Amino acid sequence: MSTSAYQRALQKAEEQSRRRQARKLTGTHVAALALAACLSLVAFIALLMSLPDAVSAAQGKGRAGTFVLHELREGKNSGWLGSFTSDDGKVILKESFVSHRDVPSNAKPGDRVRLLEIDGELWGSGSKDWIWMSIVLVVIAVIVVFLIWAVAVATRRWMATGSVSAT
Repeated sequence: MSTSAYQRALQKAEEQSRRRQARKLTGTHVAALALAACLSLVAFIALLMSLPDAVSAAQGKGRAGTFVLHELREGKNSGWLGSFTSDDGKVILKESFVSHRDVPSNAKPGDRVRLLEIDGELWGSGSKDWIWMSIVLVVIAVIVVFLIWAVAVATRRWMATGSVSAT
């Protein structure tokens, strides 16, 4: 082997070694994956707990009443602040929030909107929120499964070799 061929082979081996080092995972990486899996699981459970209410609203089940619009809140979570009174008078919510999706787009303060109260939350009758909630649940479930798998693989490699490699 000539000197230049030897030097090229040596440089290639050093480059491969640097790449392997760059791909090594540490215990911090494994912990971060585990934390991400836990947080994703919490988001999944929280959304899953709201899904039955969304389905009930889609079916028109719940305590019907009138929501009086007080103030429009703009921004990331836009919607209306107002007060709700059920038709039978048993439920009175003096300060409530309702999503802009459940209120007509031309609504203004003082308008009255028919809504359903389900477990302390206000929903529009026939709400389609269950659709996007279901899609988000599936996406989060896939993320949770992937993260749990990644933690298991990384932990197994870490225990077997003393270090975790991404390869």
